[in-house]
Amino acid sequence: MPVHHRIEREAHRMVLIVSGPLCNDEVDRAYAEAFASPEFVPGLDTLIDIRAASTNPTPSELRERARRSAEMTRSLSGHVALVFATNDVQYGMGRMYTVFAQERGLNAEVFTDLAEAQTWLASLRNRTRG
Repeated sequence: MPVHHRIEREAHRMVLIVSGPLCNDEVDRAYAEAFASPEFVPGLDTLIDIRAASTNPTPSELRERARRSAEMTRSLSGHVALVFATNDVQYGMGRMYTVFAQERGLNAEVFTDLAEAQTWLASLRNRTRG
């Protein structure tokens, strides 16, 4: 399974980790498993760690992923942080995803550092609580 999930309840986020080909159907399967988990609660933020992906998504795959992600905002917060490797192509593809996601009402950002992505999500969560 090239896409795995874990729920980090204390941080109020779901983490998807891609460690093989980046395929929308595999990402959807990981989301379905997360939603079925007893640890899942509605409104979690999403952190997608794509640093170990073995393929780069195409623009049409990114547009489709943004559409599918937007459909899940009933279950998730709509805050999405993507962590890509420092590879310029991956980072550019991540930026493209954020544009598609923002067009669909998601608050998405791309990072090359996991800690920065976690901090960004936490700052959004703190802002919505206060």
